[in-house]
Amino acid sequence: MNERAPGFIGGMAAGRPVLSSLIVAFAAAALAAVAFRRSDAAFAEAAFFTIAATALVVVAPVALASAAPKNFWLRVIYAALCAGLFLGARRVALQSGLSFGPFDLALALSAAAAPLFILTLGAPLWRSALALSLIGLAAVVLGAAGGFSIVGIEAARGAPPDSAGGVMALAAAAGAALAIQISAAFSRYFAEGGANADAAAAAARHAAAPAFFSLFVGVSAFAFIPLGAGAEFEAIAGSARLAAGPVAFTLAATIFLLPAALAMKGESEKTAVAENRRRAMLRPFLKLARNLLPPSSAIAASAIFLIIAAVAAFEARTTPGAGEIALVSAVAVIAAIAFVSLRTALMTALMFAAAGRIAAWGADLFAAAPPSETARIIAAAFAAIVYAQLFLAWRERRNPRRKTREVVQLALADSYFSAIAALIVGAAAIAASEAAGLWGEGVEAALYAGALGAIGVAAGPALLTAVGALFGRD
Repeated sequence: MNERAPGFIGGMAAGRPVLSSLIVAFAAAALAAVAFRRSDAAFAEAAFFTIAATALVVVAPVALASAAPKNFWLRVIYAALCAGLFLGARRVALQSGLSFGPFDLALALSAAAAPLFILTLGAPLWRSALALSLIGLAAVVLGAAGGFSIVGIEAARGAPPDSAGGVMALAAAAGAALAIQISAAFSRYFAEGGANADAAAAAARHAAAPAFFSLFVGVSAFAFIPLGAGAEFEAIAGSARLAAGPVAFTLAATIFLLPAALAMKGESEKTAVAENRRRAMLRPFLKLARNLLPPSSAIAASAIFLIIAAVAAFEARTTPGAGEIALVSAVAVIAAIAFVSLRTALMTALMFAAAGRIAAWGADLFAAAPPSETARIIAAAFAAIVYAQLFLAWRERRNPRRKTREVVQLALADSYFSAIAALIVGAAAIAASEAAGLWGEGVEAALYAGALGAIGVAAGPALLTAVGALFGRD
């Protein structure tokens, strides 16, 4: 493992794990004490149900999937059994008429069954990332408590509470994606020879730029939602301020608590063995990607992808709103600053804009009603956060001594499947907001985010190879 300074975040999270954890926990407790003391019962109920839905829809499927058997057929049986139990519990809830106010238990169980089945079937591709991320996902639940407290404080100051549901959904999704990324980076650094504390510090340092990117993309998204509706500057600033607190607190809880827990866990070669076994299993896939995507073919495939996006831009009946258009520019600028790479920013912005138009056109072709602009912006912001994981891995692996396809292979091995896992878990977090009765468009936004993410996953390897070939090696 390359010796590098852990940085402030890595030094605090992994170097002083107990202190950093206590600071985050104390901050959540202090915020809750201030916000919930003067809140009404409905506000406290919404917070409780959101925490419960996040635990049921996000944490429970990840925990069960991380324990899936290694044998394929046993894993299929295990996945079917676990998902069937969730769906059976949903059936019981529907027939018994169980009601918990705004909390939709049947929807929560349905939303948990889908990611559970997919994550379990693909467990060998992301088992370590899931197992090691559980403390981070628990930090997302803690972040939901802190985020609600901030929403309550902002509402008392006169901030618009209408967007609180979408804010909490995006904050949870961004935190879940960051937890998966940190745990995947920890596995890599540990397998390369770092001790627990060093690997945890390196993973926290590695996650600092994505956390910065996630925060400012989330704030920009909620600034542009009222912009698209023609709101005045005061409303735009209030919406952005309302989003900043919950998103920042959730990301901070994740980036400090998860590396702290990883630094304190008992060292075991099982982590390195699991990571090396995962990479060995990926060799046929990486070889296939290398053979199918020489630079010339990748450039042609990327050109076709962009042509399809251009056609979709003209053919789609759902035109992009002012907020969506503004967010494309914001994503490009934020990516350039956060990742210190114009190429990474170019790829993120291109994928973001193209996937949005293709997804909108696909909805028209299947005669599906498109989500509202608010849901599209929130889903697109989360999809950009997932894209950035793969593109950042490509930037980290660039080297003058490596050829274009070698860089892409390393980036795919590092982040391709962890990005897919982050997409699944984050989409489940968005859907949990509707199950909690917090945001009525949660499931629609989650499905739209899944479509955007699937487009990025499919086109990402070709785009990485094409940009690397066109711009040369650094």
